[in-house]
Amino acid sequence: MTQSHKKSSLIGVRFLPEEKKKLQELASEQHQTLSELIRANTLNQMARRRKFVPEVNRKLYLELSKISEYLQTIEMNSEDLRELQELLKQVRSELIGLEPISKKHDG
Repeated sequence: MTQSHKKSSLIGVRFLPEEKKKLQELASEQHQTLSELIRANTLNQMARRRKFVPEVNRKLYLELSKISEYLQTIEMNSEDLRELQELLKQVRSELIGLEPISKKHDG
């Protein structure tokens, strides 16, 4: 590790004993140190929150919402309609970088 890449900054974080135990168990399961686990998860969370969402995705998100609302007025009891609405929700969520709502249509 080069001098410029040495980890030299320390951040103190306090956990309850049971929280620390859970983190240690998870780190062990993933063959990581406690520091590696916390660092990786913290940086991953930051990356997810700062995800850029193009304006076209935001506009499409709103348009798909309107389509979904319109579909509700057509035939409320149709199973096909419910599946289509669920699919629209998934597409809308993915457009703006949210976690997938459901894995129902993955297979």
